[in-house]
Amino acid sequence: MHPRQQARSTRGSRRAIVCDFDGTITSLDTGQLVLTRLSDGDWRYYHEQYVHGAFSFEECLRRQYSHVTNATKATVLRLVDEHVRVRPGFEELLVAAALADVPIAIASYGLDFCIEHVLGRIHNGSAIQIYSPRTEMKAGGVTLAFLPLRTEGAVNLKDDVVRQYKQKGFEMLFVGDGASDLPAVKEADVSFAIEGSELATTCEREGIQCATMADFWPMVDVLTR
Repeated sequence: MHPRQQARSTRGSRRAIVCDFDGTITSLDTGQLVLTRLSDGDWRYYHEQYVHGAFSFEECLRRQYSHVTNATKATVLRLVDEHVRVRPGFEELLVAAALADVPIAIASYGLDFCIEHVLGRIHNGSAIQIYSPRTEMKAGGVTLAFLPLRTEGAVNLKDDVVRQYKQKGFEMLFVGDGASDLPAVKEADVSFAIEGSELATTCEREGIQCATMADFWPMVDVLTR
C-alpha cells in the first residue's frame, strides 16, 4: 500500500510521532551490528526463540547482550560512527515537525548511549524525547534496565509510549521495522513500516493496515500537506 493511500491527513488534530530507532531512523540496525561484531555467543538463536514465543522480547535482549563481554562504550561508538547512518528524510522530518508543533519521540529497545550519540550528530536531535532501556556495560556483559509500562493493556515499551500520548489527546503516527513494533502499529492511528522489513512482512501477512516507506519523506508529506 502506498503511503498516500493509508496515511490520511490529520490536519486539525493534535498529532505526535513515535519512531523506533534501530533499522528505522537508522538504515542499519545498531543492535545487530553490535551483536554481530562483539558478541561471543549465538545471539540469533535467542531471537528465533523469541519469535516462537519461548520468552519475552526483553528476555531475548537480556540473553543476547549478556554475551557482549569484552567491549566498552568507546568500542561500540566507533562501530556506530563507522557504519551507522540516519535514514534519508529524517532530519527534514524534524524540521517539519518543529514547524507544525508536532512532538517526536523515540521508543526503542536499543542501547541508549548509541541513540543519544547518533541524535547528537543531527541538528534538532536534542529535541526528541527518548524512551529506551538504561544500559550498563560491565566485564560480564551488557545489562539493560527496562522502563516500567505505564498504561493499561500495553504489551511492550513501544505501544505503551503510543498509548501515553493518546491519553493526552494526540492522534498518533508510528513508524518501525521489527516484530516488537507490531503492538504499536496496532495502537497508532497512522502507521508506517520500513520497506522489506520484518514488520512490513508481518503486517502484509496478517492484513494489518500499515503503509510502507523506504525513507522519511512520506511522513514529511503527511505533516506539510
